[in-house]
Amino acid sequence: MKLSQIISDFKTEFDDAVDYINTTGIATRLSIGTATLSNLSGKRTTLDTTFGIYADPLTHTSASVIAVNAAYDAALKAYRALQKSLKNSTEITLLPADIAALHIHMDATPRKKVPAVDYAPNNTVIKQTHGVSQIFVNNPTPGQETKKRKPDDVAKIGRAICYVASGSAAPQRKEYTNMNAIGSVVFNLLHDADQVNFDCYLFTWYISPSGEASPESKPLKFTVI
Repeated sequence: MKLSQIISDFKTEFDDAVDYINTTGIATRLSIGTATLSNLSGKRTTLDTTFGIYADPLTHTSASVIAVNAAYDAALKAYRALQKSLKNSTEITLLPADIAALHIHMDATPRKKVPAVDYAPNNTVIKQTHGVSQIFVNNPTPGQETKKRKPDDVAKIGRAICYVASGSAAPQRKEYTNMNAIGSVVFNLLHDADQVNFDCYLFTWYISPSGEASPESKPLKFTVI
């Protein structure tokens, strides 16, 4: 059973975004109407439900694959429409927190270079189930270690991963495969069946809004279950 990391990453970011706009006062300030709010919340529920069925080995069927892909397509379309509407609106002012929480790409002409932070994140496995490892990329700055939000001037989390047979030597950096960057500091890594009982190594780094990279984290090692 092979699960889609792309859908899982999108679901993570979409869940965060819907939670954010449902926070008291946010939808009103951003002029997000009740119909739009209801539509996005409904698509979030559908995606979460279908993904749960799709990710469960006992209910992973061709029908569940079709259902989760349909839910993903519908949620992605609605989410991109919201992002575009907010980005292009002349009636509202987006705060940095809005841009970060809703993963809105803001163009700049000329684009201002935003330096990367000069420190590396830390990584922790906070939950594991069969074939799924939940990772928390935390800010090592004193007082910020447990806060589940990106540091200021961080747009994305870069990721690189490598699997080796249990008990093998740690892989060299060149053996890692880069993953798509993600906008959330808590995300799920989905593992294939043939990766169970392997050792997984993960590097992460912070990426600024203009694409500058921070130092890389120390490699996080854990065994896939």
